[in-house]
Amino acid sequence: MRDGPIMNRKIRRLLSHIPLTLLVLFLCLSTLTCFLGIDTLVSIYKNIFDEDYRACTDQIRSYQHSEHSKLFVTLSYHGRLGNWMYAYASLLGIAAKNKREAYLYYAHPLTSYFDLHRTRMDHAQCVRPVSDPTPCTYDKRFETLPTMNITIDGYIQSWKYFAGLESTIRKEFVFKEYIRNEAARMFRSYSKGARELVTVCVHVRRTDMLIPGSLKLGFKEAPKSYIVNAMEYMRRKLGVIKFIFVSDDTQWCRANFESPDVVISDSASMGVHLAMLTMCNHTIITTGTFGWWGAWLAGGLVVYYKDFPIPGTIIDRQFTAEDFYPPGWVGLSG
Repeated sequence: MRDGPIMNRKIRRLLSHIPLTLLVLFLCLSTLTCFLGIDTLVSIYKNIFDEDYRACTDQIRSYQHSEHSKLFVTLSYHGRLGNWMYAYASLLGIAAKNKREAYLYYAHPLTSYFDLHRTRMDHAQCVRPVSDPTPCTYDKRFETLPTMNITIDGYIQSWKYFAGLESTIRKEFVFKEYIRNEAARMFRSYSKGARELVTVCVHVRRTDMLIPGSLKLGFKEAPKSYIVNAMEYMRRKLGVIKFIFVSDDTQWCRANFESPDVVISDSASMGVHLAMLTMCNHTIITTGTFGWWGAWLAGGLVVYYKDFPIPGTIIDRQFTAEDFYPPGWVGLSG
């Protein structure tokens, strides 16, 4: 009968020490956190208990002491086709500057348009995200990445990231055969009688530029007056021209640009329209990265709308024209 009360007293004494024990543990952890930092403590814990993480840190140590081991750099994806292309091209340039192995996950949507050479079936382990706070401005931080496997989270849209790798980028962005064939068929039908003429593609992006949310961010449609100015500029520079309009608003184009030297293309997939843009000798673009890539891949003379974006908006604060548009491209107003 006495054992019961004695045992209860022992349990109560043990329980009474728990708050003090927890307080001591808390103070110890707090002290360690102050001296080492939470990231270091997490790293220590994962090195002890996480085999995959331990293998990853071993790989990083190997990389630091050997030229034969490589770390990886990849990216998350945002936006649509033009954004994916810009990010991939910039990724290759950033990887080259940092002597990293660049890759995209094999199921990335960009692989449905191009036979890319830098894809992997599996992701690198122990990946650390690095964000791009200024999507349309060159950021020198990407010239010296942390010694980790890296995922770049952002748009990284500047030609400066891949300057010097132009031939490599062109080899990556060869459209799949079925896209090339359909684009070539459409282009031939629009350029009939233009064998001895110069062709100028005019990319007109409108529909999503007119959405209130887009306007609030800073997107801006290029007005008719800009396109008229750009066409006149091309006529003065090049002489007799055939303009081939590629647009997400063919009705607006037909209503505003009916002329003997103008052809308005029919609707088609994004891939076919972009491939067709690359087949012209020269290019007029309005806004966005889709037309940008059509112009870049086509080469020749390029005119862009220089009154983008709307001043004082989010995009305006993240945008530097000389970082976004390559040297030699001509900016005109509306």
